[in-house]
Amino acid sequence: MRREALKNLEAAGFSDRICSRVRPWATARENDTLQLDASTAVSPNAGPLLAAYAQAQGAPKLALLRLLRAAGGAQALATVRAATDDANADIKETALRALCDWPTAEAIPDLEKLAQSAPDPKFKILALRGYIRLLPLQNIPAAAKVAALQQAFTAAGRDEERRLVLASLGTVIAPEALTAAAAYLDNAQLKEEACLAAVAIAEDLVQTQPEPVADVLKKVIKAGRNADLLKRARKVMAQARKATTEDGFVPMFNGKDLTGWDGKPGWWTVADGTLLCESTPEKPCAKCNYLIWKGGQPGDFEMRAEIRLSEHANSGIQIRSEVRPDWDTYGYQADMTGDGKLAGFIYHHKLGLVAARGQSVSIDADGRKTIQTLGTPAELLKYFKKDDWNRYRVVCHGAEIVVYLNGVMMCQISDLTAQAARTGIIALQMHPGPPMKIQFRNLRIKVSK
Repeated sequence: MRREALKNLEAAGFSDRICSRVRPWATARENDTLQLDASTAVSPNAGPLLAAYAQAQGAPKLALLRLLRAAGGAQALATVRAATDDANADIKETALRALCDWPTAEAIPDLEKLAQSAPDPKFKILALRGYIRLLPLQNIPAAAKVAALQQAFTAAGRDEERRLVLASLGTVIAPEALTAAAAYLDNAQLKEEACLAAVAIAEDLVQTQPEPVADVLKKVIKAGRNADLLKRARKVMAQARKATTEDGFVPMFNGKDLTGWDGKPGWWTVADGTLLCESTPEKPCAKCNYLIWKGGQPGDFEMRAEIRLSEHANSGIQIRSEVRPDWDTYGYQADMTGDGKLAGFIYHHKLGLVAARGQSVSIDADGRKTIQTLGTPAELLKYFKKDDWNRYRVVCHGAEIVVYLNGVMMCQISDLTAQAARTGIIALQMHPGPPMKIQFRNLRIKVSK
């Protein structure tokens, strides 16, 4: 298309200066890296194109519209957008095609509107395809991308566009995208694309979300027919199983009594194979109450446990913490509440909230905090089961602490400050507040050092 457009420009008598400016302006050899920026108001190529477009007539004007799409930039987009309303039918159609094939996310609002209201069904389809293609390029949370793609799937009237939605889902690395792709593994017309999307997402999520990945890949292996894809799926499944293996873990609780634990008399008991702490109107908890594990003060370790909390319960697992008088503690805590609002948080007695659900937090040696997004808090909260058993997994390695809930990463911190504890006790908490019931079971640990 570019060569044809250049021939048209040259045939129309445009100067060598203009024609040379619309030829490719960078050459990359094999294995070289070439970075293009189409986000600027006027791209390096658009200036002379815009000037030439204002003078052009006939075929050269159509060629310039196509080149403006390749050049990109805000002014080029505005010019193409305006041309979609041109009285000349050829200009209008060329502009509409250029808009539907726009390379950057700035065209998403135009394509969304066009997909809904274009009078020609042909352009409704082309606009929807462009919209689906560009949605993953937006600088928005992954959950929002998935929601938009799901809406596009609903709007699509044909399997051709639904397959494009699944292809775009495969580029969104998030638990929400994996769940969305898995929903179509049983669809006879779409399962091939659904399998491909699920495996692509799983390959990037397997280390942080091994359990959901394993659950989906079981379905992929059952539904898939492509030998190469099944080979990839089995490889990722093996990684997921390795990430959740119990090799090297030892029990922290014998299920019978408080052997190996130390707590304030009269609070922590064993009932039905669980560690239990309960407050009532007659026996309120006025001060944080901890049950301290006496098995050591590990530094690098992974701890797993199942927890069930009543609706108003407030609890947590102290890690790398210090013992204080009267069974009190000080340090990091993997936080949790019965309503789920604090599930998947990391708290510290001195620092307060360190990382909320969906956050990856880095604290440098000078105490400067940088926060990145792991996922949408509301979407991650869906993995929490109220008034039921939830699996908590806490991994400490060097400066890093990671908290998982039901197999899904909730938050992560890396604390490089000199005062950050690298070893310490482990303890279970009951927080002051309204009557509550807290239960722990299946506690086990694997210590690296």
